[in-house]
Order: sequence, then structure tokens, then C-alpha cells
Amino acid sequence: MNHQRTQIKPGQKLDLLLTEAERQHILDDLTGLDRNLKAIIRKTAPRKPLKMTLDDLDRLSAIVAAGSKDAKSKKSKKSLELIFDKITDLLPKVVNIQSAKKPKTTSDQAAEISKWTTQMLAVVEQLKIKNKVVDTIVADKLERNILAAMPSVSGRIGDKLDRDHALFTVAEVCGMTKTIAKELPGAGIQRQLGLLMVARTLMNGLQQWIAEMSEAKLGK
Repeated sequence: MNHQRTQIKPGQKLDLLLTEAERQHILDDLTGLDRNLKAIIRKTAPRKPLKMTLDDLDRLSAIVAAGSKDAKSKKSKKSLELIFDKITDLLPKVVNIQSAKKPKTTSDQAAEISKWTTQMLAVVEQLKIKNKVVDTIVADKLERNILAAMPSVSGRIGDKLDRDHALFTVAEVCGMTKTIAKELPGAGIQRQLGLLMVARTLMNGLQQWIAEMSEAKLGK
């Protein structure tokens, strides 16, 4: 199974291929679409992929996920779930290259981690895998010590962090990344570096695992 990711630059667009029926479903039945998303869908020729940035895909996935939860018929819910799968199948396979002209502050990095966590939670809720164990993340001793030192880590997570080869559920991983995002801006420089290192381990491991789960689901 190939998990190689494609690097994209800020603003670069990805191809989202939807059927005409799926496009019309989005336009007719979903609320919250902004003008930009509507224009992309309406102006794209039939059988051509929608050209969307990561921000476009993020917004659309959130709207589709909300619509799926509120769908009044099984047919509508199933259609929106298929659209959601197509969107989320793209996201774990790309890496956004940030512009070197605008260095990110610690607050920017914390905001990105928090946003990422929210997006991942939406994905796993849709896939119904929130409580499954992630076997692509095994934190080393240093990473476990950094996590255990966070004040808001629960006793249950703390107990797991004491074990060398402990595995965590998706919800637990997202909980830890959210906690890192909250602590990061007020931490000292050395502590920030450690938190960012751990965040990268958690995020990369979870994205790899979700990509595997998404591909397995689509392959059924």
C-alpha cells in the first residue's frame, strides 16, 4: 500500500472528482456553502474535477459532514458519506508547504495543531473509528515524558504513558494534540521544541493510520 504524500504549495489546487448528481446534491441540499465553493462547483464543466485548495476542501468537508449528520433520508446520508470519503481520501496524502516569507509564530503553530485536531475528529466521527486503537504511534521514552509533564493529562493517559509500548485510541491521540496546542504558546523555548516534536509524531502517525483506514473502507 503506497502512503507517499504529494507536496503542495500554499494556494495550489487539488482535483476532486464528483459526479453531476453529487455536485447537485451539494448545491441543492447543503447549507453553509460560501460563494467561492458554489462558484467552483457551478463553473466546473461536467466530468471535470473540481479544482480546490486545501482550505476549500477543509470547508467543504465540514459542511458535508454536518449535512450527513442531519440528513433526513438514508439515500441522502449515503450520498453525502460517499462525497465525504472522496474529500478525506485526498487530505492525508498531501503536505502543505508553508511560504518561507512568513515565519510561523508559536501561536500560529498552536492554531494549526488545534485546527488539525478538529478536522481529524470530524473525519474519525464520520468513519466511526474514534475509539479504535492507533497502531502506527508508539511514543519513545522522551516523548512520553514530555506528554506526561503536561498539567492537563488525565490519570488514565498518564498511566499509559508509564508503559514502554502503550497504544492509544484515536480519541486519546486527538486529546493529546489538543492539549499540546493549548500549552504551546505559554511554554519555554526548550519545552516548545519538545511539544512540537511530540505533536509531529502524533499527527504523522494518526494521518498514516487514517489513510490506511480510509483506503480499506473504500476498497470494500
